Amino acid sequence: MASPSPISKQQSVSNVGNRKRRNTYDAAHSSPPTKRIKSISVARITSNFPPQFWDNLSKVWLTPRALREKDRRNDIQPPAINPAIVRATPTSLSRFARRGGPDLRHLRGYPEPKHAASMSSNRSSNRRTLSTKAISIFSRAKRSSAYDKDFEQNLIDHNIYPEGFKHTDGRTTPEPNNLDSIVESLAYPRASLSPSQFSISAFKSFRAANSQVVSKGKVMADILPTIRGNSEILNEGNLPFANLKSITNGTTVDAVPNWYDGSYTKEISKTVRQGPTSHAQAPVVPNFFIEAKAPRGGADVAKRQACLDGAVGARAMHSLQNYGEDVPVCDGNAYTFSSTYHAGTGTLQLYAHHATGPTAEEEQPEYHMTQIDSWGMTGNVDTFRRGATAFRNARDLARQQRETFIKAANARVSQEAAPVEKMEQTYKKLMLLPLTERLFTNTWSRLRIPRTTAKLAARDTVKSFSSGKFPSSCCRSTSRIPFSVCQSSSVSHVAKLSYAISLAGLANRAEASLEVRAGTGRVGSSGKANEGHGENESSLHFV
Repeated sequence: MASPSPISKQQSVSNVGNRKRRNTYDAAHSSPPTKRIKSISVARITSNFPPQFWDNLSKVWLTPRALREKDRRNDIQPPAINPAIVRATPTSLSRFARRGGPDLRHLRGYPEPKHAASMSSNRSSNRRTLSTKAISIFSRAKRSSAYDKDFEQNLIDHNIYPEGFKHTDGRTTPEPNNLDSIVESLAYPRASLSPSQFSISAFKSFRAANSQVVSKGKVMADILPTIRGNSEILNEGNLPFANLKSITNGTTVDAVPNWYDGSYTKEISKTVRQGPTSHAQAPVVPNFFIEAKAPRGGADVAKRQACLDGAVGARAMHSLQNYGEDVPVCDGNAYTFSSTYHAGTGTLQLYAHHATGPTAEEEQPEYHMTQIDSWGMTGNVDTFRRGATAFRNARDLARQQRETFIKAANARVSQEAAPVEKMEQTYKKLMLLPLTERLFTNTWSRLRIPRTTAKLAARDTVKSFSSGKFPSSCCRSTSRIPFSVCQSSSVSHVAKLSYAISLAGLANRAEASLEVRAGTGRVGSSGKANEGHGENESSLHFV
């Protein structure tokens, strides 16, 4: 990627300084533009993708950002070291030239040294006006989209494939297994778009408004509401998905959909919940996205944004679908949708996104983007009705699938928590029974625990459980039952062991079974240690 580098910023400033000494007009007008140029140069360097983004690309496309990275790397290369001067005679030089001269292959692509560029600059270059130099730097620093071909290549390298992608081995992007069912669901007629509810005059008003928009904000505010209609589906927009693990290993920008549908946080169990953003009230489990563009916006950019949005949504739905499963399974169905709208052409696109299993070990699943259909929304009222119908039905379908997975995940959490809650209630009931200090002191002599320590353990434990508190610290058992011997910091570990043994005897009296992992041997309720399996079912197992 090496080539002669442009004139450096330091040289530009020095040339401006030379002109300031020659021309009073330049001296009066040079300072403000110089500061502006410097700020733009700094912004140009800091706003690009990180170096690892470019280092890991399987193919680098010729884009403004790639050229920007090339210039950055050329600027930081060390200066050339001048070799020592060797005296040579005319005879030796002639012989050296006849044999081909020096080997200059190592100089291929090497940038011109900065000091050489300053020495070669002549008076005419120094007389260039400041406005000319400012224009060249401004044009070089022209804002470029982050969603270019290199961004798309980065998605592909992370197993996120855009619509119509063909693999090098001849594979094509697979369609979701439920595509026919999706198409059928999207075709259901809607009363809100019938001729009596959405007239030809309403369509003409929509088309006139679309022809007047200039910015993306107007598209979101004036155009899309007519397409999506009135709905109570929870939605949000323009929030970076920075609270999730990056699907591209942090090498590119986070997904920032213009609009997305999700569910209320309170609908999902805390064990399952993970919001996409840092906003507590923002919708979670997003699986419907919208990317809009103004007339001057790029349709290809919107498609790449939708590809990233859909992959994030498909991953969320796949994780929710497989919650609690030891081995995640991909069923090949699409549960996530995205849509793009370009105001310049009045075109509405609708896509489905689904996940398939990884093709190699230690790789993430593959995420595929499939186009469902496309509509020219400003063509005629019938086409508008078909497009708006599919759009609204897709939002409803996404909500149904989202709610189905949420209910299933919450049910799994309840099933896992039920045994734990039941045992906690049992322990609390046991502790409310008359627990005397004798239960603790019965084993103090065998374990050589001070009698006062055993009494203190009994008092603290009864006080803790009588107040309705369940100790936060726990020992792990095979059933993951939270359990603690005592909260008092003054009680030794041996005293806690005494309490556990006594509690086993109490549980035995109440015809309950108690098993706690805490050591290597096994200690029965009588306080005797044995290595084999004890006859008492309430024996304590120590790991």
